[in-house]
Amino acid sequence: MKILCGDKNATVDEKGRVVLPAEFRQAMGGVPDGILVVEKNPHLTCLNLYPSESWEPYFTAIDRRLRRTDRDQARLRTMFYASFKEIEVPATGRINLPPTFLKAKNIDKEVVFVGQGRFLQLWNAAEYNALINPTADNEQTYSELYQEFLSDIDPDRGEEEANL
Repeated sequence: MKILCGDKNATVDEKGRVVLPAEFRQAMGGVPDGILVVEKNPHLTCLNLYPSESWEPYFTAIDRRLRRTDRDQARLRTMFYASFKEIEVPATGRINLPPTFLKAKNIDKEVVFVGQGRFLQLWNAAEYNALINPTADNEQTYSELYQEFLSDIDPDRGEEEANL
């Protein structure tokens, strides 16, 4: 699978269906098993869409970490399992998204798919534009965030030069 990057506008129809952009399908190798996992992002107002090969390590790590015998962890485990669903991806690429997931993340007609390396995010277009084009004085720009969290990585040498 190639790196999933960039963003692509799309439209969700009244039945909650949207066409997965061809460039992302191609980068995923055509969604080999015909399945994506859609997850309510726990931190942002978007959905995450994972090809199975990217979902499995993430799922396994969480499943192994959360103990069923601890009340809070068992509660989180229940919430986690309710936060994702497997969806089929037909050859046309038109996927049916769960209406409750769309509503929970304020996703309606105009949307944006955003590559995240090994998975995609699906955003309400207006919320995505507000995120990447901050207007409030207390919101940092891309440049400021990059400087704060990634300035020690040399783009020519990768992490070997980083002060990690």
